[in-house]
Amino acid sequence: MSGGGKRGGSKRGEERKVVDLLAAASALGLRTIRNEAKASLAKRVRAEEVAREQADADEAGEEEEEESQAALGKDWTEYVDGNGRPYYYNSVDKQTTWTRPPPPPPLSLIHI
Repeated sequence: MSGGGKRGGSKRGEERKVVDLLAAASALGLRTIRNEAKASLAKRVRAEEVAREQADADEAGEEEEEESQAALGKDWTEYVDGNGRPYYYNSVDKQTTWTRPPPPPPLSLIHI
């Protein structure tokens, strides 16, 4: 079994322990323990949701960056200055501009 499977099993084992603790606390009427166990489980579930959302956002950002670079054309590169403003550099003619350059024409419009 791979390492990922062991960790997943361990995580499920921990969650099962929390669920069992909840049941035991409920049976004994121990509200404090039950509430702490619920909070712990909710916190763990929320942390996993946040991690998934961040991974999705990172992936979307990478795709957007690739699309943005493709729209600039092969000679242009987008950079960001110290104040967070994007600027553009053309590696062929060594030109820098604050204005986003127009995308290159579609290949079907280029006359060879």
